[in-house]
Amino acid sequence: MTTAATQKKVTDVDVDLKTTLKYWTTVDSHQVFEGHLPQLIPLDYIEEVYIPKTLFASLTPAAQESAKAIFRNSLYITEHKIDPTASGGGGPQPTDKDRADYQDYVVKKLIAKFDQCIKHSRHIHGSVITVAPSQFVDHIVVPLTISQAREQYRLKHKHDPDDTYIYWQSMYGDMMITVSDESIDPGVQQPNIQCLVCYVAEKPSTTTSDYRESVSYLNYGEPYRHAAVLNYRSFASSSNNFHRGCNTDDFSTYCLRIQQKTGQVTLSNAGPNSIYNSETISYKFPKTRLNLSKLNYIHVSAGSQKVPIRNLVLSFEQEPDLHPSFDKDFKRGSISFPGMKTSTTSGHAQSATTAPSPDDKSPSFFSEIKNKVVDLFAGGYGHDDESTKRIPCPRSINCLLQGAAEHMKKFSHPCQYSELCQKKDDEPHLTHEPHAADQCSSNRSCKRLDDPVHRTKYRHSGMPDFLIPCRDQQSCQINSFEHRVKYSHGEDIEIKAITTTRKYDVSRTTSSSYSALHPKDQYQETKSDFGRHSERIPCRHGSNCWDRRDRQHCSKYSHPDEQDQQRVSCRHGYGCHDKHDAHHSSKYPHLDEQYQRVRGFDHRQKIACKHGINCRDINDHNHCSKFSHPND
Repeated sequence: MTTAATQKKVTDVDVDLKTTLKYWTTVDSHQVFEGHLPQLIPLDYIEEVYIPKTLFASLTPAAQESAKAIFRNSLYITEHKIDPTASGGGGPQPTDKDRADYQDYVVKKLIAKFDQCIKHSRHIHGSVITVAPSQFVDHIVVPLTISQAREQYRLKHKHDPDDTYIYWQSMYGDMMITVSDESIDPGVQQPNIQCLVCYVAEKPSTTTSDYRESVSYLNYGEPYRHAAVLNYRSFASSSNNFHRGCNTDDFSTYCLRIQQKTGQVTLSNAGPNSIYNSETISYKFPKTRLNLSKLNYIHVSAGSQKVPIRNLVLSFEQEPDLHPSFDKDFKRGSISFPGMKTSTTSGHAQSATTAPSPDDKSPSFFSEIKNKVVDLFAGGYGHDDESTKRIPCPRSINCLLQGAAEHMKKFSHPCQYSELCQKKDDEPHLTHEPHAADQCSSNRSCKRLDDPVHRTKYRHSGMPDFLIPCRDQQSCQINSFEHRVKYSHGEDIEIKAITTTRKYDVSRTTSSSYSALHPKDQYQETKSDFGRHSERIPCRHGSNCWDRRDRQHCSKYSHPDEQDQQRVSCRHGYGCHDKHDAHHSSKYPHLDEQYQRVRGFDHRQKIACKHGINCRDINDHNHCSKFSHPND
């Protein structure tokens, strides 16, 4: 570009793409960017082939047929007549007229193709930001407001837009778009602020067979009430299938459509994911609750992990390339593929009485060979008859003999990944009982990943529930964080299963072998196993359980907020004048009381933090359980 500007005697700012291309066509290729292709390149790399008809006619008939068969519609045979033996064909402007005409023809075709690609290509534009995790406390405002963008649209199109579209791409999920009539300031009380809250849940894990997706929702009100909204399911509209069928390993594109006249708000997938998931979250807000025409500021925030956001744009027209169309009535084998034949399995099924031959490559044959190999290298505890006689080890996950082959022939141990394990068929010596644990609010950014007790009580995405006991236990000299994240060191871990603990018969194994391996734990294990059936098991979903109103579910599982369920919510809510009356509050809970309990705030039992709003530990649960802050 600088070279082109020098030749034209203008500044770099005045040089556009057309000027650069025109300069390139007038100079030798050695004076511009030059690329040399290797001798062999994949044919898929070739988009178009231009060849004069005289040169094509000089090829052998076999070469002509091969070129037509390989390149098909990408082969362009021009009407130019060129003599390959004639001189004067080199340089940017050949002296031979026929060669010059042919070269100009090809260059114009290529430049036209470049222009077409530029018009239809989609570059990264709009706001690009990586939002830090804040549990939806920090809300970052987008510089461009809706009123400013509407004024720019009005000047260009000479009319007012009807709808507002907000497009963005994000990774991981667990993020929130908040559109409000005032800029959100956590340090100032804003009692009259109006907010439209759009929450996109964390993308579900693709490594588990059980699909479970959190709720994505639309709502109005303060975004700080996110925990209470999820707990009491008090959102306007929601969906827990918003990411089903989508590609969750890359940036996902979303569209938030706001129709000011009708009050309709719709959240949907955009881009390629909209083909595979047509789920929409929509709600019509009455103006008495939320006046969409007054919304002006756009905020972004994240929950328990950082969220990269790009291409956040504000538009007043639907972006066609972000809403691809497709044939919804397409069926395999239909008229679109008239020559396709349906497969059949008749005549190929093997008789049930026929013994499999050694040459059989069926899955059952491979499974049999695999089991024998596992038995050979795993010391005999892979797939044998003794596996059905294993009893739960009294030391459970705390056992130091989990790697001993002789011990593992007789005893089973809990798998580190519990029911989420993907290798259940390859680990018959391990149990995969459901584990009662809530999701950690900090997830993988948690600072207590090296705490075995915390890891057992709370789950972290992609990480095991239990740590492997270190053979050195408390005398271990390795203090690195990487080591402590993998191994426990003498902590006594108690496992709480969702299902009833499995009974076993101690008499199925000899008492001598049982007491020899674990002489102190025989009575304790038997007592603990047979004493849990009369108690309800804590639900692993805790306060976020969707079935906590189901009597049959609650007869087996307990929840933290069951005490509030026995009381009828006060009809006056926030405005109740008797909410500080102990007798009244013992019968009727209030929304602010429930909300504070969900977030873990109880000012009556806390000491005011001396650092106030500037406290660095404001997101630390242990710190906030003792000290209160102005924003609580």
